[in-house]
Amino acid sequence: MPTEYLKDAPPRVFDVHVHYGPRPNGGPGGTQEFHREMLAYTCNRLNIRKVALLGRRGEDDWETTLDAWRAHPDLFIPLAQVFLDDDGADQISA
Repeated sequence: MPTEYLKDAPPRVFDVHVHYGPRPNGGPGGTQEFHREMLAYTCNRLNIRKVALLGRRGEDDWETTLDAWRAHPDLFIPLAQVFLDDDGADQISA
């Protein structure tokens, strides 16, 4: 991607919808850490200052989302997937 496109991106404040979770075998391009760092790098290049990471259900999936938040707490905001019709208060923790 040409650098002119990236540096000329309009300023953004908050990307409110980014699906996030582990990739099987690290996915294309490397490890989960690689994907996390590439997302953080790309956000910086595009002037994105906050990102809502939509974590998937399941302990491993949610831990991946929390790991991203721990690595970049000023950038990522972890959001859990909750099914209002199925999940009671006893199934949800902070």
